[in-house]
Amino acid sequence: MKIKPIVLIDIDGVITNFTKFYVDCAKYLGFPAAHGVDEDWCPKHWNVGQALGLKRYQRAAVWHRMSEPNVAQTIEPYPGAIEGVTQVMQYADVYFPTQPIYESSTWEYDRYCWFKQHFNEKVADRLIFTKDKSVIFGHVFIDDKPNHIRDWKKRWGTGTAVLWPQPYNADVLGIGAEFFRPNEPDWRWVHIRAAEAAHRGEAPSWTH
Repeated sequence: MKIKPIVLIDIDGVITNFTKFYVDCAKYLGFPAAHGVDEDWCPKHWNVGQALGLKRYQRAAVWHRMSEPNVAQTIEPYPGAIEGVTQVMQYADVYFPTQPIYESSTWEYDRYCWFKQHFNEKVADRLIFTKDKSVIFGHVFIDDKPNHIRDWKKRWGTGTAVLWPQPYNADVLGIGAEFFRPNEPDWRWVHIRAAEAAHRGEAPSWTH
């Protein structure tokens, strides 16, 4: 019997532009360091606030702003991401593991509303909120954070771990050995391999 591969897709940094969201919140708060930053700017390391040169109290204020009701619904998807994920869902059972912001009383609801707006209610029901993504089984896991990829791969072994390319993960060790990193964000690449795996009726091997 043919099976549909289970594909786990992270949200922030893969589907949504969390960096721009952070910068927009900093601009809303009037922090000068955020003004003049263009829409395509991306940090070379993980801490967006530090990369912007924000002070600690300013970074705390940005997180508070992001945690306010309805604000999370304004985060923008990357160009082509909605269409790309929709294509993958034709050939795979797709779920969306994501870390909640516990300081926000509405983050999970806002994220659910965002998915209903950009996809539909059925897709929104596939959101999985968890601090530890490694506990979720799948044939493929796509995330932009190396520690999430490594923890998941260590637990499941045979699954395919894909580090979604971003400037801040370009120099990560383990690429090619522990996990695969495409040269650029390419949903067509994911779509084709999901279709191939579904046609074969087996879990995909996406290491090339």
